[in-house]
Amino acid sequence: MTVEHIKEILNIAVWAPSGDNSQPWRFEVRNEKLYIFNIPDRDNPILNFKQSGSYVAHGGLIENISIASPHFGYSANVSLFPDAQNKDLVASVSFENTDKKDHPLFNYIKQRVTNRKPYKNEVLTQEQKDILFESDNVFFREDKAEKKIIASAASTMERIALETPAIHKLFFRGILWNKKDNDAGQGGLYIKTLELPPPIRVAFKFLKHWAITNIFNKIGFSKLASKGNAGVYAKSSALYVVVMDSDTGKDFINAGRISQRIWLNATKLGLSVQPVTGILFLARRVIAGDTGVFLNSHIPLIKNAYEKIKATFGIGSGTIAMMFRVGYANKPTARSYRLSPHINIEDK
Repeated sequence: MTVEHIKEILNIAVWAPSGDNSQPWRFEVRNEKLYIFNIPDRDNPILNFKQSGSYVAHGGLIENISIASPHFGYSANVSLFPDAQNKDLVASVSFENTDKKDHPLFNYIKQRVTNRKPYKNEVLTQEQKDILFESDNVFFREDKAEKKIIASAASTMERIALETPAIHKLFFRGILWNKKDNDAGQGGLYIKTLELPPPIRVAFKFLKHWAITNIFNKIGFSKLASKGNAGVYAKSSALYVVVMDSDTGKDFINAGRISQRIWLNATKLGLSVQPVTGILFLARRVIAGDTGVFLNSHIPLIKNAYEKIKATFGIGSGTIAMMFRVGYANKPTARSYRLSPHINIEDK
């Protein structure tokens, strides 16, 4: 295994999704073995409770490594959290020669993209559902009434974000306002990827100031925004969740791997996908009793939204790690790009 091949694999693998395109990883190569490290402060510190969001991102990255490796003549053997003394060391990966051909999802790694546009109200075929939702860890709902309940619960996130100064600050601080920063692969959400109507996009430049947002909230802006997003989320072919047995770091990494496979298969099928997971991460924080950042009135809203999501999907136990909407849509206006992977290569 050459270092150059590891670099080539990572150049593809980093096209995994991450919260606000935070890309919370760095790499070391020692003796032809790859070590993947988490960067704890890269992702939103409120949503990224106990690094769960970053671990999901690492799961997508690791899945991409496994999918990309055969293209270069290797199979990847992954060991999660190999050093109990170093919690930031997420995985080590060793490579072996293989005769396997390209993975059927390889060509879709860099094509995969978040699409926040309105989706068409079309149903999935049975064949599509069989491909997308084959894992026992995945639950989906396509009934109109159930989608409406889930979408309304998920959109509680928008109301909380607009009414909570700390989340508002982090959200707007993470927006990339110009194409140059996005094209350079800088972390953050490029404004055009949010698919906002032109008047709202202009308004965003004012709403980034908390005082202005707070004034608008007094006349119902946050509730209106939540209702609007609920309508967008509900108008999809299906909503689905990835559920794990527990809530360890390994669980969230494996949830990220499952999520990435589904997303790549959806891309291959010509379908669009958008994560709608924010409310789940807020709920994990609230359930753990870490509520200091929230208004007292928000705590029951978050708990109620989470319980509605669990009940509608029929989840009795386990951890809902991720939630998405999937369906048919026009191509997104823009996409987020990636930084070149930072790789520290140590001599033998």
